Amino acid sequence: MSRRATSTTGLDNHKKSSRAFRREIIHEAALELFAQRGYTGVSIDEIAAKAGISGPAIYRHYRNKEALLAVVLESTLARHWTDSRAVLARASTPRDALTSLVQLVVSSAVERRGLVSAYKQLSHVRGSNQKRLRAQYRLLVGEWASVVSAIRADLSPPEVRLMVHAVLGMIEETLGHRLDGTIERSRLEQLISSLALAALAGDGITSPTSAEPVPQPDTASVTK
Repeated sequence: MSRRATSTTGLDNHKKSSRAFRREIIHEAALELFAQRGYTGVSIDEIAAKAGISGPAIYRHYRNKEALLAVVLESTLARHWTDSRAVLARASTPRDALTSLVQLVVSSAVERRGLVSAYKQLSHVRGSNQKRLRAQYRLLVGEWASVVSAIRADLSPPEVRLMVHAVLGMIEETLGHRLDGTIERSRLEQLISSLALAALAGDGITSPTSAEPVPQPDTASVTK
């Protein structure tokens, strides 16, 4: 290969690397702002300012704000999928797997990169992109449900999925409102992880069954 050809190849690689780096900066800025303020609360110019570039420069990488959101959500879901699979591969028992999954999601929620935060933005992505992203989210919830089902024989599959959705929402909603420094981060993560794990694993919880009577109020003591 000639010196000129080598020089041209090196320049092309540098341009590709710079472009990829710039896209990553835009992606990180959008991820943070979407998580903090939601899709409708953020403008392209604000994302650009966060990324340290001009507004028009974003359109060299993404067609519009919706296209940028789709990329951000896909990246978030893909990262959670990869991390979840790694956790499951290392776990020796369902309880170990659930503990690690909870810790993973709590940590992600603290960093404003949570699953539920991503899922809430899906309505702003249209067409085939939304269908694909919803399918990815269902796969992730399905992984959680499989682990919980191995521990909670007292719950039906629909009940397990309900519990998973409820706990994921609880984690992110609670952390989203408590990241104000009043509780140390490590302690906050510990508290929320313990609560989530207890709910999903059923620690100290007796699930009601149809055979159990429903408590009735003592109407005799009620005066009109």
